[in-house]
Amino acid sequence: MKTFIVTFSVEGEIHNLEFSDNIHNKKTREINAKVWINDYVKNQLGKEGVVYQIISINPIE
Repeated sequence: MKTFIVTFSVEGEIHNLEFSDNIHNKKTREINAKVWINDYVKNQLGKEGVVYQIISINPIE
């Protein structure tokens, strides 16, 4: 399992979220990152139905 940092923007604010993934497919990793982001936005930011934009997904070495 590798650890990644997804950088994304929510309502003009930049956020970084660490998540683990063992998928080697870039598109599937992006889908998994969206699941983590949705959970973070709902539970940590207390927002639902907001639009976010993924800026990057990078492995932690």
